[in-house]
Amino acid sequence: MCPIFRATSAEAATPRAKANLLRLLADPAVATPEEVKSVATLCVNCKMCRNECDARVNIPKLMLETKAALQAELGQERSDWFFARAEGFAALGSNFAPFVNTLMARRSVRWVMEKLFGLSRRRRLPAFALRNFFRRARRNHWSRKSKVESRKSSIFRGDATTSKVAYFVDVFAGYNDPLIGVATVEVLRHNDIEVYVPPRQVGCGMAALAVGDLETAREAALRNVRVLADLVREGYRIVCSEPTAALMLSQDYTDLLDDPDTASVAASTVELTTYLAELHDAARLRTDFQNVQLSLGHHIPCHLKALGGPAAGPRLLGLVPGLRVHTIDHGCSGMAGTWGMKAANHATSLAAGAGMLAELDRPGVLFGSTECSTCRMQMQEGTGKRTLHPVQYLAYAYGLLPEIGAKLKKPLGRLVSD
Repeated sequence: MCPIFRATSAEAATPRAKANLLRLLADPAVATPEEVKSVATLCVNCKMCRNECDARVNIPKLMLETKAALQAELGQERSDWFFARAEGFAALGSNFAPFVNTLMARRSVRWVMEKLFGLSRRRRLPAFALRNFFRRARRNHWSRKSKVESRKSSIFRGDATTSKVAYFVDVFAGYNDPLIGVATVEVLRHNDIEVYVPPRQVGCGMAALAVGDLETAREAALRNVRVLADLVREGYRIVCSEPTAALMLSQDYTDLLDDPDTASVAASTVELTTYLAELHDAARLRTDFQNVQLSLGHHIPCHLKALGGPAAGPRLLGLVPGLRVHTIDHGCSGMAGTWGMKAANHATSLAAGAGMLAELDRPGVLFGSTECSTCRMQMQEGTGKRTLHPVQYLAYAYGLLPEIGAKLKKPLGRLVSD
């Protein structure tokens, strides 16, 4: 159930230990703040225990509130401050991408980053893109609403699915791999879906929430709800290519903000592959795919499972002629967002993802696939196999992004610890 318990066998990592801890908080003589913190930090907010608990005890939410209370009492650690502001650093890194990428490739710079902010020097960090997705969206006029009136909503599977969507991008597709965002827009447009990229959106705030920085997370939530609520009223559906962003908008925002707009945004948010599967079930997804002779190992992320419903990625990839998909459902990747990027968690992170990595490392599996950006980092580092978002494979199969083919041919070495 808990990936950290499975990796460490530590009783303190179990959901029952966290539940028992909360019973002791009323008596400071029993558990000091430092002792409470040692248990709370073992929760990586994967939300699997919430889903599997018969009593529906929301341990992840209780642990987030515990982390927030600890931060108020003990202050914020430097590493937590750094990771809570991941989007700001990503935007800055993108503005100076050639210089920053060169710096981050140096061991000495990574050593300094580890000492200052706890960022593991053993992690191969994704490069920043100078032509990030938001710049591409402005240049391609995707950040302008179409003047042509969209077709009216159609009803299927009990959901109202419009022919126009607002694309919520989030950090990785925005600043590190803009081809995820481009592939998302192109695939949706290929299927006659009007796509609008709201220019005033910010990162979903999960990195801040996960370390207990509720105020920073709440600020991001408020800004995004203000942007997205108006679009929902105009008939847009909010589509997220990042499962964590979809989870944040549809579930966590309702805990952070108590107003009708937040509820309407939550009800109108859908993860990208789920949305494409809905189109396919309604016979609205084009299947004019080219033959693609590839063998993929597709990992199903925890946050995609936490959204509920079956994983749609393998089914969509299975529509492509010649594409062989090995579904990997062996627990967590071990990255758990920014948690696995910390030096203190590096070894445990790899141990937690060992089952998944072993499946991906099979000789017959040539490439990786997953919807989650941080899972992708773990998959590439742990096996040396190029890993892409499912929508990138779909865009390549549609013949929309031939540069994906060049990316697949580019070798990617296995991570070597230094």
